[in-house]
Amino acid sequence: KKKSGKLALYGGIGASVNIIGNLLLIPSLGINGAAIATLLGYASMALLLYFENQRLYPTPYQWNKVMVTVSISLGILAIYFLWHPGVWIRILLIALYVGLHFTFGFIKPEEMKYLKALFRRGQRGTE
Repeated sequence: KKKSGKLALYGGIGASVNIIGNLLLIPSLGINGAAIATLLGYASMALLLYFENQRLYPTPYQWNKVMVTVSISLGILAIYFLWHPGVWIRILLIALYVGLHFTFGFIKPEEMKYLKALFRRGQRGTE
């Protein structure tokens, strides 16, 4: 719809949130404060773009699936950051992430077949 004029505005707002967050959070939290400020900047930009896009192109998202994915991700991240597991447990956490999505029906069997075929094709190309 040629309505890209607000992209720069939203990018500027996201950058402003990031800069203000850095000024407020880095003195007390250091590098973690910078990471949080960056997250807040990108999240503010994403929210603004979401609402603008919904206004222009209403899209019915499946929020229940989004929330399940976010919950799975946060649970696995909590395990990772609280436990600081070794490499093998990290690999298991990745497998758990995929497995839970498969269990909840987010990854369909035909999609898994397609991914396996892609990996097989990619392995043949490296020989």
